[in-house]
Amino acid sequence: MLLTLLVGGIGLMVINQIESQTEKQQHIIIFNNHISQLASGRLGYLKDFNGDIAAHIATELQAAKTLVDHDLQLKRSSDSSQRLNHLAQQLQLYDDSFTQLKQSVSARITAENQLQTHINHASELLRQLTAAIPASDDSLQHLAAQLGKRFYQARFLVIELLRGDDIQGKLQDTAAEFDTYITQLQTQASSQQQLLTDISDSFKQYAAIASTLPGLMSSLAKNSAALEQDEQTLVDTANQESVAQANLQQSITHSAYIYVTIATLAALFVGFSATLVISRGINQPLQQVLDVAKRIGEGDLTAQSNAKRKDEMGQLMQAIAAMTQSLRQLISQV
Repeated sequence: MLLTLLVGGIGLMVINQIESQTEKQQHIIIFNNHISQLASGRLGYLKDFNGDIAAHIATELQAAKTLVDHDLQLKRSSDSSQRLNHLAQQLQLYDDSFTQLKQSVSARITAENQLQTHINHASELLRQLTAAIPASDDSLQHLAAQLGKRFYQARFLVIELLRGDDIQGKLQDTAAEFDTYITQLQTQASSQQQLLTDISDSFKQYAAIASTLPGLMSSLAKNSAALEQDEQTLVDTANQESVAQANLQQSITHSAYIYVTIATLAALFVGFSATLVISRGINQPLQQVLDVAKRIGEGDLTAQSNAKRKDEMGQLMQAIAAMTQSLRQLISQV
């Protein structure tokens, strides 16, 4: 009975451990899915700078943190706990890097909005300048047209800059040409000095903001690369934990097989031993009864048995002894 309970207990323990390992493996799969969502979300965010995508990334990141925190509360080996702690630290680093990425994105969006504001303002000023110059003054009209051309050329260079092209030298050359035409107009159109000054200031501000774009683009690329590396580290660590848990599950199954085999052999041995003991406990007194009965049948009324047993066999031996005694008394009276 005890061995049966032991085998059942071992089986139950093995089932619980296998279920626990299966749950941990499922958690790793879910964790990797969260990391996959982070990677795709990062690429989408860098493409569109969409706030909803950023919120989705934050949700997936928090879900991954919660999963790791939950697994840290479970009983695990020291190596497993160390890997989980590393995952928790790496997730925090990812969170910090993503915060820096959002700051870089915010700075770029601000710069683009400021550029657009200056474009609109400068366009209006150039329109006013063209309207203020007499149509008959071909020289001033030509200079104003060249001024507008350089401004819009700078605008398209900034668009190329946002695409990642290295056009800083072209932008500086355009700015120098713009200053040249401004100077010529200021010399020839003295009545438009204030308007020309406003146009010059607007362009300088536009160029100053444009000059910050390479740094912003570099920061975005750096932060994105850091996040990509963090994602790979998270996946690698999670896969290491998956392999370790799979090996542990295999070890548990193998150990359980050995324990159950040993317990089964022990149960068979004990059962066989118990059968021998019970068999001897029945056969020996039965043989004694048969010997006494045979001797009595041969006429030997002195045959006796030591009926010290308290069970049914002992009662039978006592009954035979009483019968023998009665026969001896009967014969003595004849």
